[in-house]
Amino acid sequence: MNAKVWIGVTVAAAVVVVGGGIVAVNSSQNQAKTIVVYSNSFSNGRGEWIKKQAAKAGFKLKEVQLGSGDLVNRVIAEKNKPVADVIYGSNQFGFDKLASQNLLKKYTVSWQKEVPSNQVIGKGYYYPTDQEKIILISKPNLSGSEIPASWNALTTTQFADKYTVPGKGNLGGGTNLLVIAQLLSKYRDDKSETGVSEAGWQALENYFNNGIQLKPNTLFAQPVNDNKANIGYTFSSDLANIPKTFKWEPKVLSTSDGVPVATEQIGIVNKTGSSKTAEAFANWFGSAKFQAEWAKKFHINSLNTNVQDAVPSYQKNLAKQVTINNINVKWYNKYVDKWVEKINLNYLK
Repeated sequence: MNAKVWIGVTVAAAVVVVGGGIVAVNSSQNQAKTIVVYSNSFSNGRGEWIKKQAAKAGFKLKEVQLGSGDLVNRVIAEKNKPVADVIYGSNQFGFDKLASQNLLKKYTVSWQKEVPSNQVIGKGYYYPTDQEKIILISKPNLSGSEIPASWNALTTTQFADKYTVPGKGNLGGGTNLLVIAQLLSKYRDDKSETGVSEAGWQALENYFNNGIQLKPNTLFAQPVNDNKANIGYTFSSDLANIPKTFKWEPKVLSTSDGVPVATEQIGIVNKTGSSKTAEAFANWFGSAKFQAEWAKKFHINSLNTNVQDAVPSYQKNLAKQVTINNINVKWYNKYVDKWVEKINLNYLK
């Protein structure tokens, strides 16, 4: 989620419909075409693995990374001369912002009916593939009054110096931005220039002043592992990585004010020229066949209803353990840039 990825895809292929799905077939009669895919979800070996899987389907990948917020800003900056063909991994907030600025092309995917209809909010401009819950975590021995009852409890002095917060250079990632939105959503004030009341900014100032700021390129669980903090945060598919990396089982802390969710999407950039190969890539990536392998390999909470047997049980159990805080997309997109500016200027060390 906080990783930065930029993928280039070179394909010499014809697009053929087989059994309701679209596949790429090598063909010497078709001129090779490069598809550039911007993404934030190919860290921790994901990019290398997808490169191999895509090659089997006729796609050759070249990878570069972008955080979710940085990704959106990059596409906007390139609007007069688009570079990307496909965007994958940014969340519902980022894709809504891109669609509202006419930067995405309307298209269809063969697997649309395989994902829950209430998750399909892109009106044909983008489609959901998987979902990440942003959660508070600790080592398994944390208990009692050491555990915050809510995210907002971290804006009090009770947990000073006991928890991690986004740090300098980290506000380009979707996970960090959603943590901030989670805290500010309680203080929404549409009459304010920033969409947040003064009480909200005081709470956020307390949160940053009393927290341990993450350094750039630091794993979310690192300060907890190093006993520099009792409480950290991460995205749900990372829960399986922590025991492998640090040799302890993360404890998910239930919060009364819910958890924010990043629903990762895939879309096609609105640019001149044919988008058939880009659409073929989107159809391949969201297909049940690929999503099943993707979910198993990287503990992904795929939204494809035909691959739920491949989704890790802990991902399913999270749905019973936590309550979703549905952060308003329009409110977030209207003000998030102002939040980042204010935080960078005032709260980061």
